[in-house]
Amino acid sequence: LKTIVDALIQSLICLRDVTVLSSFILSIFALVGLQLYMGVLRQKCVPTYESFINGSNFSVVYWYQEDDIHVVCGNASGSRKCPHGYICWKDLGINPDFGYTSFDSYGWAMLSCFRLMTQDYWENLYQLVLSAAGRYHFFYFVAVIFFG
Repeated sequence: LKTIVDALIQSLICLRDVTVLSSFILSIFALVGLQLYMGVLRQKCVPTYESFINGSNFSVVYWYQEDDIHVVCGNASGSRKCPHGYICWKDLGINPDFGYTSFDSYGWAMLSCFRLMTQDYWENLYQLVLSAAGRYHFFYFVAVIFFG
């Protein structure tokens, strides 16, 4: 029993360095993600109304949905475009997955990067960001998955 406990303590000491390195890499990728994707997952397709063009006050209560999920869109090259009769509007509503998927703050960016590093439902985050930011942002995801 003493041998097992000593081996466990020694392995925990060695894991400290791995934990520090992993936390550092997670922090770096979270900061990069925060700078690149802050607010992009809150872009939604909304109907075009004359009140938008005329500048009068208008409260959007309806967003374009597919399968009861709000469609994330983008205005960048290669991002998802809204269907006819809709425009892509910034900072509208909550983030996907009931607000848990975002890069809007450092904490949420760390959680999203941790999801990517552990590959826990990462493909949803990948598809959402590519829909909003454009297809060339896949390099970020490749880097997080391979180096994270």
